Amino acid sequence: MDPDARYVTIIDCALLETAGARARLWRGPLDPDPIVLRIAAQPLYLDPPFELGHSAQFLLRPLARTGQQIPLDPEITARTGITDEMIASQGMSVPEALLALDRLSGGGRLLSWGKDELHLMAIGCYVAGFQPLIPVGRFGNAARLLQKGGLALDALERTARHEVAALCDLPPVETTPGTEAVTSIGRALQEMMRRGDLSASDVLRG
Repeated sequence: MDPDARYVTIIDCALLETAGARARLWRGPLDPDPIVLRIAAQPLYLDPPFELGHSAQFLLRPLARTGQQIPLDPEITARTGITDEMIASQGMSVPEALLALDRLSGGGRLLSWGKDELHLMAIGCYVAGFQPLIPVGRFGNAARLLQKGGLALDALERTARHEVAALCDLPPVETTPGTEAVTSIGRALQEMMRRGDLSASDVLRG
């Protein structure tokens, strides 16, 4: 990536869960802490032609409060494609993953879908016993930007993240498994900037 280019980085996180944990808001007696299992990231350049950079993903080792690694539930493997073997070979600690994300973003603006940064920084760092490494002021909200760019709130609420680009009448494209959502969000924001529905300043403010 060009070190002098202006860009933001879109992120999307997959959370550790077991069957039914999401519906219970992770409040069940056997539910794991809602820590981040994977960070997907997609750079988006802010100068014409508003190109997308190379996407990336970082797997995090899911550790309990006791420090023991948590085996993955079959449901989360079916939903995300992440396996225990992938964690064993690619898994990072929370600080390692955050530093990798910080390097990829060039210390710039991060746009999360929803409030993923709260799981990543507040819950994840708290459970892991670390001070948050990225200040909250660097995070913006990708869904809010898409609404500002013209997408109806009810459409955003009923559309899966990996299908957001279709709301801008963009055809599907082949992506790296695990990065479908950030690529789709990035393509939608890219199209809005190309149409003039969003400015680079809008995106930087998040």
